[in-house]
Amino acid sequence: MKRCLAGLCLLLMLLTACTARPSQTPVTAKDDAARRAWLEQQGWQTEEQPVRTLTVQLSLAGQEDYLALQQEAGLPLADYDGQTVTRCTYTVTNYPGRTGDVQVNLYLCGDVIVGGDIMALGENGFQASLLYPAENT
Repeated sequence: MKRCLAGLCLLLMLLTACTARPSQTPVTAKDDAARRAWLEQQGWQTEEQPVRTLTVQLSLAGQEDYLALQQEAGLPLADYDGQTVTRCTYTVTNYPGRTGDVQVNLYLCGDVIVGGDIMALGENGFQASLLYPAENT
């Protein structure tokens, strides 16, 4: 009986390990300097101060396209659906081919970056993942 129970426990552990999502290392950014440093590691340069910082409650129902952007960048935003997060928006200063109208949004739960996007305002605007765009060759 003990062998059977031990075997069942081992099987359950293996099944759980096989179906679990890959763990993502949390990125901690306690202040603007740390957030900007992380963005720089991703290839982005921003103005020093955020354009806007606000607290929002995430509601991600029906936002499959936006969640796909998060997955593309390796960010766990979907895990924070329904939670209150802080959105920090910075002006991007190095988007290829554009000046002055591109912003980056970072979503933080506490000090952990859980999501974000790049967006261009105005005519020919767009929204993209935080991955720095490949240069055209």
